[in-house]
Amino acid sequence: MNIQHYLVAVFTAAVGLTAIAEDPKPTIATFGDYGNFKTQWFAQSDVTSNDWGTHHNAMILDIASNLGTKDIYFVDDGQLGVYLNRFELMDLTDYFADYKSNFYPYAVEKGIDTLGKQRAIPMGSGVGVQFYRTDLMIAAGVSIEQISGTWDQYLQAARTAKQNGYYIVDNSDAILRLYVHSHLENGAFLFEDENGAYNLDRDFYTQAYEFAKIFHDEALAFETGMWNDNWYGAYRGDKLLASVQGIWLSGHLSVWIAPDQINKFAMAQTPGTKSGNWGGTHLIVNKNADMSVIKPILDSLIGGSDKADYQAEFNEYGIVSTRIDMLENYNEVFYKNYLNQTNVNSVIKKSIQDLAIIRTHPLDQYAQTLYFTQYYQMVINDEISIDEAITQMNQLLADRLAELTIN
Repeated sequence: MNIQHYLVAVFTAAVGLTAIAEDPKPTIATFGDYGNFKTQWFAQSDVTSNDWGTHHNAMILDIASNLGTKDIYFVDDGQLGVYLNRFELMDLTDYFADYKSNFYPYAVEKGIDTLGKQRAIPMGSGVGVQFYRTDLMIAAGVSIEQISGTWDQYLQAARTAKQNGYYIVDNSDAILRLYVHSHLENGAFLFEDENGAYNLDRDFYTQAYEFAKIFHDEALAFETGMWNDNWYGAYRGDKLLASVQGIWLSGHLSVWIAPDQINKFAMAQTPGTKSGNWGGTHLIVNKNADMSVIKPILDSLIGGSDKADYQAEFNEYGIVSTRIDMLENYNEVFYKNYLNQTNVNSVIKKSIQDLAIIRTHPLDQYAQTLYFTQYYQMVINDEISIDEAITQMNQLLADRLAELTIN
């Protein structure tokens, strides 16, 4: 090939590349089982998927530049406060207006920033349910009515089960989280008062510590930790009677944590008056994204018209959508193949409907780390009294709030 022919070939290739570039694909960053979806939504996009930790660590660095390399990001609900008020995300209020009535109110509210703008739109639910072993209940000497009853009934069931060699929950901090969530009122923040100032002086924050500490002190919880061999082994063994976790655990149990326990687990309501929220997933959008490019993908992700195909993607991995009209067939395939004689629809529906509608605060993640992990560990190890812990957390949170800059 001579130089003239070579240049013509290069020019022709460049023109072809330019033509392709004129039809850009939306870029999406996701995590976990969402990255395995085989849907046409992702087939039309450039998708990057990682494990939970890698995804969120990369995302915060990416968005912190106020540029971002992706158009759409999947975000764990527990991380939303980090983004909604502290980075300039696209305002999705007008876009989501036509869809919001078909989503559970708690999930819609989670995506609203402190200025009332819809900065995140709901995708998957992390509603808390109780998984229990049907084959161990008689030997443990407890009933489903007790473990799904009042907090007093639940504590007595835990003591009875322990006397018979069983544990009613994997970790005491799961009870701590559920106790707090079950006492929250609609329209509240998780740890703040109605004005957005921190206030852990309300009785139930202290009572939650007291109740969970009983489980730890009397060794009523297995205390396995999470995402480790002890935790997996507890589900594979025959001593863990029940577990309070997000609905997403069903997929992990059936696929890789305890696939051999087919028809041994069933699902029930959590104890107390309301369920808790163990994560879930929202979508946020880069402020610099081209809405004309990403709108078809967003439309299909949250309002897919082919509901059967849309739901099939969620069912395959045991993920519960936050769309109200997606609930009707959750027990048709996935759950009946693994869970034993459970009316999954009624359990999930009641649990989601009972969730408190909680507002998202910029310091949610920091506050949760303090309350559910750092200070709780000091309390159960008798390094600090509950009253001292509450006082110190109030001060730390007030100091951090004073330093916070909200966009």
